[in-house]
Formats: sequence, C-alpha cells, structure tokens
Amino acid sequence: MYSFVYIDDAFRKLMDVHVGEHSKVDREWKTDYVLARAREEAFMKYNRIPSRTMCINDSLGRRNFIWPMDNMSECFGDIDYRYYDEIDRYNFSDLMLMRAQEFARKNKQVDFYYSGGLDSVAMLVAFREVPIRHELHIIMAGSDPLSLGPESLKDYILSGSHTIDTTGNLYGMADPAKNIVTTGIEADPLFGSVGNPILMKNLKRDKTDLFGYRHVPAINRWKDQGDIGPDLHLKENEDWNYDFWWHNQRYFNRVRSFRLIKNFQGDKIDLSNYCPFYMGDDIFKWCINQHHNKQIRWHHGNPDFHRGNFLTSKSMLRQFVGDFCDKEWAYSIGKTRTEWSKDKLVNKTNRILAINSDGTVVTRENVGDYLNDFERVVQPYKVWNL
Repeated sequence: MYSFVYIDDAFRKLMDVHVGEHSKVDREWKTDYVLARAREEAFMKYNRIPSRTMCINDSLGRRNFIWPMDNMSECFGDIDYRYYDEIDRYNFSDLMLMRAQEFARKNKQVDFYYSGGLDSVAMLVAFREVPIRHELHIIMAGSDPLSLGPESLKDYILSGSHTIDTTGNLYGMADPAKNIVTTGIEADPLFGSVGNPILMKNLKRDKTDLFGYRHVPAINRWKDQGDIGPDLHLKENEDWNYDFWWHNQRYFNRVRSFRLIKNFQGDKIDLSNYCPFYMGDDIFKWCINQHHNKQIRWHHGNPDFHRGNFLTSKSMLRQFVGDFCDKEWAYSIGKTRTEWSKDKLVNKTNRILAINSDGTVVTRENVGDYLNDFERVVQPYKVWNL
C-alpha cells in the first residue's frame, strides 16, 4: 500500500471517475468505495471542514480511513488529549518566543507566508524578537499585507528577503525541498474559530438537522428571515463548539498548510521542512489546556459579520503583539482578507494532488500511475472505520 500525508480533493475526484469507469473493478468493491467516499465527505461536513481544501489525517495514527495515511510522527509529537501541567509554568508570550527560537536553531531559510493579519503578525513579531530576519523569506500575496499589518513592521519586512507575488502563483513561491515552510493558518481553528469563514457565513445552528446546522443560500436573506446572521459562535452554542474542537485538531489541523505548497515544481519535499508555526508541541499543548479549562473565546471569523465578536477573541495574540510591537493595532484589528489574492487564486490549477509519506509528490503529470494502481491507493474496505 501507498502511504500519504496529504490528499487533495482533486485527487479524490479523479479516483472517483477512474473507479467508476474501470471495467475490472469488482462491483462489490466499487459499491464499498462509493459508500466510504460518501462517509468521508459526511465526516468532513459534520466537522464543518470544507472538503475542497482539506483531507483527513489522524494525527495520532490510530484510525484507518479510505486512504492509507501517515501521521508524520517523525516530524510532530504524538500529542493526545490530556492536561499538560508542565505547560502551566509558561505564559503564552513565552511560548511564542520559544517557538521562534526553534526555527532559529534550524539554521535554514524560512519561507514564511505572511498575510498582515493578527496570526501572521504575531509570528513576524516573534521572529523579529529572536531575531532571524537574515533567514526569513517573507512571501505575500500582492502588497495588501504591507498595509494591513502594523506600520512599524513595513520597513522590517522590506529590509530583507521577500516576495510580493503578483502572478497568482502564491502556492509555488516556497521551496519545501530546501527550506522550512511555515504559515499561521492553523491559528483560527486552534484559537476558537467555529469553522471555515467562507463556509460559515451561510450557516445557522439547527439541532434538528443531521449535521447540526442548516445552510442559508444567500447572505441577503438573513434580513428577510428576521435572523441576526450566522450564529454558530454564540454563547448558546458554546458546548457544541467545545465538542468539535478536538476532532478538528486531531483529524484536520496538522495538514492544513499543505495547500499552500500545491504548486511546488519539484518531485519531492522534505517533510521535516513542513513546520506550521502554531502546531509546535508546546503551543498545541497550551491550547489543549485552554480547552480543558473552557477558556476558548469562540469567534465567527468572517469579516462580513460580527466584527465585535472577533475583536474579543485571540486575546493572548493581541497581548503579545501589543507588548512587543503595536498595542493600538493589536486591539483594533479585525478579521482580515486580501481580496487581490483570492481573486487571483480562485481559478488557479495547482500541480500537486497528493504527497506520499516519503515526501514524493503526486502531480498532474504522474497521477495516472496512482489511478491505475488504485488497489494500493485505496484501503481495503475491511479496515475502513470511519
């Protein structure tokens, strides 16, 4: 069997077509495959995860799913859900600086995707404090991040290696074969987001629905229905959000950043270079403790709704940025987005469709080899336990 760390939705859909059209596939096996795929999609939907950009990978390596996955235990700690007393000796700012020092000790170039939002600004401030500007390659989608972040960081960003992408090839700007690649996109689900902002903007809690929420087709219908807008972040739904949090960390968050290297042009990446900043062991343990203590402030995460709700979230990041950089900016910044990058990327066809556990990439050029060898790509239905 193959073993993957990441599988893109485009790969899954190509396999759907191949299995459906292949005359040599046993009918019973094909039926089981279709059922398992449906259950996989339902598992993601139930956990409020967009299948278009994500895949399931059990970070503890205990559960088998339709695709044979490797949990990257050589690169990450196998951190289970329990209270970590040893973390209580540190405050969050200590952990941010300790994490930045981990990058400094690697003595390698760090390809850092910077958006100018709260999460990536906090990372940049931590890197500045270490400091490792000589090792940072800061990657931005257009020039928006320069104006979105604190004014005091602009000269720091421009003082060293940086790329302002204006081609739409943002996902091809990092080199995970040679350099460390890091982002901050894991911060939202770690620190209290109720789900993907684009998906969440049309959802409302509905206890009668199989998935626990219902979809409102168009934003402009909120007023027509007398609703106040998306409500999954509200206090009344807090227990429901706490129930989902660990599932999202265990099965999804570790692999979230892979989508930012999907247009890498090499044949193999060094998985030890894959280093999502907020998934460092100590920060992750701190977040688990916060969950244990029910100290997470849930936020909607969509800039179209409830800005005040977001301003009360991520207080530890706001304090860190305020203490080390710009207090006024830290406590006034809402949820940011760069319209330019989303417009450019929306129709971009990316090269990488999956990543093997040894770092070998499945691309649009070689995917046929995997489709034709589907019996080694898809787990036998006897081990599926979705």
